Amino acid sequence: MQRLATLLWVFPPVILLAVFWKRYQTPLEVKMCVALFLMNVAVYFFYSTAVGGPGPRYLLAGFPFLILAVADTSHRISRDSSIGGQHIWRFAVAALILCNLVFLAREGYTMYGRRDLQRTVQNVHEGKSIFLLKTGTYRTALGDLTRNPPALSSAHNLFFAWCDKVNRDELLKRFPSYNVFVYEYPGHLTKVSTGF
Repeated sequence: MQRLATLLWVFPPVILLAVFWKRYQTPLEVKMCVALFLMNVAVYFFYSTAVGGPGPRYLLAGFPFLILAVADTSHRISRDSSIGGQHIWRFAVAALILCNLVFLAREGYTMYGRRDLQRTVQNVHEGKSIFLLKTGTYRTALGDLTRNPPALSSAHNLFFAWCDKVNRDELLKRFPSYNVFVYEYPGHLTKVSTGF
């Protein structure tokens, strides 16, 4: 449901489709485009229980149909003799531009926050290192950041969730030559001795 709300945020002219659905006696082509989009939405919800969820790619396949339906509605609004219909369409286009700029700024800020660990680790130039993560990054769970390669000994940097002293000691026995750092969001990295 959140992805459909995001769709309205990213593509506000779709609201015109709902508002003017009956007023302009929606032609069969527009109804077909909307039906094809809604079928993609149905597939999205049908597979939402899959492992990892379906992702946005299912909505992306139906998005062109939605654009065609909105384009036809805008054409009908533009042909309308009343000035009000044309102003509504101009408002929808202005809302589209404004909402996209706001969405872009929010997503850029989120991506910047999520890359905090990567930026922090790039400043470490002390050989092989283990990073114990006390927190995740901005809107990112800790488990998403602890993905290491299958051959742990071949990795330059290893990422593990913060754990109790017994497990930390076991980890340090397995990797005795690694430097150990503790990471906390935002950008706080502390080098620790092996006996902590």
